[in-house]
Amino acid sequence: MYPSIDNSLFMAVKDTGEQEQLALDLAAIFTWDIDFYADIQKGDSFRMLVEKEYLDGRFVKYGPILAANITNQGKAYTGFRFNGSDGTAGYYGPDGTALKKSFLKSPLKFGRITSTFSRARLHPVLKIVRPHLGVDYAAPTGTPVVAVGSGAVEFAGFSGGSGRMVRLRHAERYETLYLHLSRMAVHRGERVAQGDVIGYVGSSGLATGPHLDFRVLERGQYVNPTRVVFPPALPIPPERFSEFRAARDIFRTRLDGIIVSDGN
Repeated sequence: MYPSIDNSLFMAVKDTGEQEQLALDLAAIFTWDIDFYADIQKGDSFRMLVEKEYLDGRFVKYGPILAANITNQGKAYTGFRFNGSDGTAGYYGPDGTALKKSFLKSPLKFGRITSTFSRARLHPVLKIVRPHLGVDYAAPTGTPVVAVGSGAVEFAGFSGGSGRMVRLRHAERYETLYLHLSRMAVHRGERVAQGDVIGYVGSSGLATGPHLDFRVLERGQYVNPTRVVFPPALPIPPERFSEFRAARDIFRTRLDGIIVSDGN
């Protein structure tokens, strides 16, 4: 039995008596569709089927999550584990579309948004109104920052008020920027894969405290990172869909049998 979410997915999983790692594993499945900083609301709920390994009756570690569902702001997201054509396990929606997409929804796993994208915001340091072309995520100094998509490092260095900054160019007409880092983990010219650590949260440049200012450009224009629609993922090949459907139906029946508590 899993409760509805009261504060965060992280805390909801811990409240069930499970370990923190399970929350991270669950979030990783839906990280392309749900920003666990911005999107989670009180009353959201989740279910999952997960393997747990025991030795002599004692819990050792979690195995893979076989299937999971999160209801976020009234919309249900479901993922089923399935081995792709290359033998690599991934997660797919009920229609066979891969949950993994070209871009993550957020460069951090957990936390909260403290400042949103705006064309006119009072700057907290300069005390003047000017555009804030990104989203600020509050997080402790040293929190790992990951690349939201695969690409090349165009810039990694100090950039005035932006502080230590990493700028990535991606193949699908996008660029992403990561500002106010405490230190960087990449150099100009490097190739990075989605999910690679590229730096760490800090307060370099014009910043009142540790946070990440994350920005996205589409065809050279700044866009709201929380609203941009990135390219869709590829589905399971038609010749393997019947195999996927059989596994999906078994997991879905078991998922549907899990009771979601209302927290009372």
